[in-house]
Amino acid sequence: MTPQPRAAGVRCLLPLPTGQLLTGSSDRCLRYWDTHRPDNSYLVCGPLWPQDNLAAPSGGLSVPQYRYVYSSCNMEGTVVLEERCSLDSMNNMSEGSLEMRHKMRVHDQVHGDAITHMAVSEASGSRMLLSCSRDGGIKAWR
Repeated sequence: MTPQPRAAGVRCLLPLPTGQLLTGSSDRCLRYWDTHRPDNSYLVCGPLWPQDNLAAPSGGLSVPQYRYVYSSCNMEGTVVLEERCSLDSMNNMSEGSLEMRHKMRVHDQVHGDAITHMAVSEASGSRMLLSCSRDGGIKAWR
């Protein structure tokens, strides 16, 4: 039996004590939103997009570099934070390079399905963000 298709969007919110917000969404992305300084917001992790092709014509890998820009606007008295994504460049690199491993890190750690829950765990003086997805995967973030 195939699961019912679900509407795209945010699936879970985790407000932080200092006013920031973490969101998990159906696009498998985990985002940090800074409500006071939108330009400090960022994508914690996210997948490569379906149209991305990592094979470089000259061999090796061609890794897309996206630029995420965050801003705020006022809509009928409510401040709204916006994310805009654009393809910045394509970097060609060899499969074993340190640079390639660093660039791909954000894509390797992504959930396999929509992020549905988040919680903060404090143990032994260490704080971790826990996130889980619709596929049953649980990830711990430091």
